[in-house]
Amino acid sequence: MRATTPNHSPGRSNEVNPMQDEQCRHRFANRTWGRRMMWPWRRRRRQSFRRAMLGWLVLGLSACLLSCQPPSEGESDLAAAVATDAGSDAAQELHEWVVIYMQGNRVGHVHTVERPVAGSDAGDREVHAEMVMKMKRFDQMVETKVDIKSREDADGKLQSFETTMRAGPLALTSTGVVEGDELQMELNAQGQTVKETLAWTGEEGGFFERERSLHRKPMKPGEERTLKMLAPLSTTLSEVHLKAVGLEETELLTGKRKLLRIDAVTTAEQAGQVTKVQETLYCDRDGFLVKSVLPTLQQVTYRTTREVALGDFDPAEFDFGQASIVKVTAPADLLERARVRYRVSFESGDPNEVFRSSGHQVVTAIDERTARIRVEPAILVDDDEDRPDEDDRAANALIQSDDARIVAMAAKIAPQETDATKLAVAIEKYVYENIDEKNFSQVFSTAADVAESLEGDCTEHAVLLAALARARELPARVAIGLIYAPQLGGFGYHMWSEVWTGEHWLPLDGTLGRGGITAGHIKITHANLKGAGPLAAMMPVVNVMGNLRLEVVE
Repeated sequence: MRATTPNHSPGRSNEVNPMQDEQCRHRFANRTWGRRMMWPWRRRRRQSFRRAMLGWLVLGLSACLLSCQPPSEGESDLAAAVATDAGSDAAQELHEWVVIYMQGNRVGHVHTVERPVAGSDAGDREVHAEMVMKMKRFDQMVETKVDIKSREDADGKLQSFETTMRAGPLALTSTGVVEGDELQMELNAQGQTVKETLAWTGEEGGFFERERSLHRKPMKPGEERTLKMLAPLSTTLSEVHLKAVGLEETELLTGKRKLLRIDAVTTAEQAGQVTKVQETLYCDRDGFLVKSVLPTLQQVTYRTTREVALGDFDPAEFDFGQASIVKVTAPADLLERARVRYRVSFESGDPNEVFRSSGHQVVTAIDERTARIRVEPAILVDDDEDRPDEDDRAANALIQSDDARIVAMAAKIAPQETDATKLAVAIEKYVYENIDEKNFSQVFSTAADVAESLEGDCTEHAVLLAALARARELPARVAIGLIYAPQLGGFGYHMWSEVWTGEHWLPLDGTLGRGGITAGHIKITHANLKGAGPLAAMMPVVNVMGNLRLEVVE
């Protein structure tokens, strides 16, 4: 049944706010918060151009390039490993191994193979990269696998690609083919396929364009260049700016070496919000990446041998969930307050470009590294520039609002309700009451998966709530940010939902079921999850993790 738009104003929000009810407040105050939340991828000159995607795959999921000095001891070992892996004809098949560390803990590896395309007379080649990451997330083991295949012509121009990300039950696959002046793409999850098209002039590069450029023309200290390339596991283009700084001595797995430092800034846009990811790259004289550093995630990658990359390690030594908590001193009743003011600062970058003002949140710049954020959940300001579009209404590969199980679920929720706000709150309550098992090993599931399993953390609550709302013809999307976790002494990364009531976006949290959010919810971004997938939607969070200092002002 279609819900009609109510005559709703900010001052009347308490009509449907269960937090005004004493019993609901008591239930919320005594809940174990952590169970439901999330916290929140031509011979030697061609063998190292495949890790541009790493910075975009580690978020969870992670990068490479150049130098001006002769190979050192360790580098000859790496070259030997490549030749050995390649078999009898190293020129035909090239292998590369990378090991990934986060906060000093080993978490995974990447194996890349480049080979000629069988039967191609034009010199086409295929690059196949496989990444595996293992770690704990709030004491539950998680494993994420990413598989990327790219077919390119002899000049390195993209012809087609296929990517797959597996995280828990989620298998998210995207494919693309260059047809004339278009890149035609499909994103598939749980049998739901969404088609996307990008204008393609041929000047844009595929996943490995950054490395291709550096090998075609190695950079020199002081040189800068800008490229456009496809972002892995996304349907968007990113802009990459490279600046060669100079030779620096840096620590490697086998000792110290002088390598060319290149500062890289990758810029992408999602839901109207621009995200810039900064990396530091260390490359040898031939332009091969030896080491990369993603400061905000405290993530480091090293080029290595097969034996080192596949060596045993204990993934239980690193708990990504615990490590991501932003510690803060806060009043005991913070989650019950009508409004809270925060002071946020970044060690690098501008928080005013990351945190966004919304109906219940106002962000004010103090300086280029500091901002003040006022959160007042009962205030919902109309925003004519942030109205829903068709992508907030339609089913997609992650929010399958046309799935038979979801349609049936939605029909059972307040079937006679015509007030959009009351219906949205009823949907939130349904999600809260029906997702029973809070499983942190899921990482990210589609709405159809959640409807079947009825388990997961905050991401699963958020996508199911959005799907149920869309199934009842209410525009909906997910919001991504932080929430205060009293028992952990800080803020954790979190996802909730926003439903359009006809006048504004109503924030709802299926992990709480209280008819809205709290003053402890700080929003970073929102997404309709069409096409771009969870990785692209989470990109703004990358600049916050490990970079944020937060203070409760009042």
